[in-house]
Amino acid sequence: MSVIALVEESHIALHTWREYKYATLDVYTCGVESEPKMAFDYIVSKLSPKRYQSFYADRSS
Repeated sequence: MSVIALVEESHIALHTWREYKYATLDVYTCGVESEPKMAFDYIVSKLSPKRYQSFYADRSS
């Protein structure tokens, strides 16, 4: 299952693979004052996964 939320200058996508007990969460932002890590941390806190990894890519340049 996948869920995509379009928010102002950004989007958040959650993709799940139930058979593998695996999910990915993508938080893409374009705004100068946006805080994707804050959004990511909030969603992770609500989902309460057993473990997770995060990766950050700055595409501003």
